[in-house]
Amino acid sequence: MSLHAWLSLVHVLLGVLVVGPLAVLPLAGAGEVRARNASNVRMLALATRAFAGLAVVVAALGFAIIPSVTGLTLETRWLGLSVLAYVVAVALVIAVTTPALDRASARLTAGTAAGTRAITVSAMAVLVLMTVVVVLMMWQPTL
Repeated sequence: MSLHAWLSLVHVLLGVLVVGPLAVLPLAGAGEVRARNASNVRMLALATRAFAGLAVVVAALGFAIIPSVTGLTLETRWLGLSVLAYVVAVALVIAVTTPALDRASARLTAGTAAGTRAITVSAMAVLVLMTVVVVLMMWQPTL
């Protein structure tokens, strides 16, 4: 098996195993906030943060594959748009979603009410962005 084939396999496999949970865990966290379950919210915040870290590994593997694909560069429109959507999605998870889960967990632990708006809105945005990434990666349209 060539290095390109190996990197592609690991990239796609990790993509499948990471993108799904990264898109869904925060929504589960919002549900746990509504259920007032602070320990589950804390656990989901940690898991979401870990999957965000793994998402960086998926991206790094993707960048490692680019040079070995004839005619593929970051200037290829579908790839550039996909990278942009991916970066925005991961940045949202790191900058908005996980801190909102952390705040909700802390509020629930302290016995006060916690809102889910930031968690839900950012999680839905991440879900849409990751869907765009998957569609562009599979379709590879000529834009």
